[in-house]
Amino acid sequence: MKNNKKKKNIIIIFLVIVLLVSAFLGTLYYITSTVNNYSYTEKKWISENTDTTFDVYVEPSLPIFSNNGKGVYYEYLNALKEDTGLNLNIVTSDSSDLKLVNKNYAGTDDIVVYKDHFVVIGEKDTVNKLTDLSNKTVGVLEKDLETISLYLTAYKNIDIKSYSSYNELSTAYELKSINYMIVPMYKYINNIVTNDYEIAYHLDGLYSYYCLELNNSDTNENLVSIMKKFYYRWESKAKSDINEYFLDIYYTAKKYSEIEKESITNEDFIVGYIENLPYEGKIRKNFTGLTNTYLSKFADMTGVTYKYVSYKDTKELNDALANKKIDLAMNYYSLSSDNYISSRTLGPTEYVVLAHVDNNLVVNSLYSLVNMNVCMLSNMNLKYNMASKNLFEIKDFATVKTMVKNIDKDSIIIIEKEVYDYYKDSSLKNYSIRAIESVKLNNSFLLNKSNTAFNKLFDFYLSTLSSNEIKNESVVGVIETLKN
Repeated sequence: MKNNKKKKNIIIIFLVIVLLVSAFLGTLYYITSTVNNYSYTEKKWISENTDTTFDVYVEPSLPIFSNNGKGVYYEYLNALKEDTGLNLNIVTSDSSDLKLVNKNYAGTDDIVVYKDHFVVIGEKDTVNKLTDLSNKTVGVLEKDLETISLYLTAYKNIDIKSYSSYNELSTAYELKSINYMIVPMYKYINNIVTNDYEIAYHLDGLYSYYCLELNNSDTNENLVSIMKKFYYRWESKAKSDINEYFLDIYYTAKKYSEIEKESITNEDFIVGYIENLPYEGKIRKNFTGLTNTYLSKFADMTGVTYKYVSYKDTKELNDALANKKIDLAMNYYSLSSDNYISSRTLGPTEYVVLAHVDNNLVVNSLYSLVNMNVCMLSNMNLKYNMASKNLFEIKDFATVKTMVKNIDKDSIIIIEKEVYDYYKDSSLKNYSIRAIESVKLNNSFLLNKSNTAFNKLFDFYLSTLSSNEIKNESVVGVIETLKN
């Protein structure tokens, strides 16, 4: 009897579990099937309006998004037509309630398809910080003048000239009537690539939005909801389409052959690295860090794949370079080889001056540290830069953990800001920032000279990335990898 009762209890418990799991899955299915799928009312509305024509304004001449009947906006509308059977008529007048446009401010009801940003066009490596624009003439478009002027309010002595059209602006730049142009990057990416313009600086936080603008009214309430829901289902396709159109612009302008295109994706590229987080390394077999952030973004764009090879130290990595064993490596260490070329440098590097929390040191500039002993990480470009100033003695250490174990409370530390962010809640929790400065280092990628097609595309792609955004994303990525 006891055994029968026990069996009965087990069956009851099993049935309860099955019911709970079924209820959970049913709820999950209901949520996922209604949030971005059409409701019964919307499906009914679609069936009743297949013979109705709805005007949609698509802003013309936007590379990647809408150019000569091609682009991400057209891909979206064509996919929506195929999904619903609705008749969407693309019009040239922006009086329509439904718009696919580019603008400097996104409304609360807009769907942002892509968030671009403004860049400074000028000679390579001439702008490390915005103060470098002082006493220079910068050209902008009239419609962007207010936005850009507000962004540059704190920077004095910048002569801003506005032009009514891009042709006037670019002509002034070509004739050297102005030193720089400031434009939204993707809107003029075709011109940038075709004319070999250099992206000299990224204006972080000054955005340009590609939006699905839906003015909700009683007459198109259902259509607005349908367009929103379909976009969120289609969003991943939008991202891949943006990458494809970007690549097509570059390949066409640079006349890449099919063989050159295939050479980028045919085989794994061998990446050499030294375990040195947060810059590069593996966490639970996952390659992560700043190097990975750059490479992953390029892989998302092109489909390139990598194989990672770890080296113990700079000597081993140097030997690999001498013997052409790898295709590329991030060069934080002042390495060089005749077999490799350096990519463009990866933007300015922020560094911090740290002191123990019990130390009341005030640092107004590096000159505050004259004749002091300063601790730094060995073999890094930042250390070589600081050593060249001859302001203080440097004691170097292989790792942050080793450094902290072997110094006292009077010691001063100078390290890269991203390294501090990585260790501030662990090894460096007892140290506080006394100064933050920025410096131009030779941090770059070493690229095997034999991979010409890859190298040119990769170097240009690096120019389109904001180094500050990449570093922030990288630190977050490493911390998330550690948590998981």
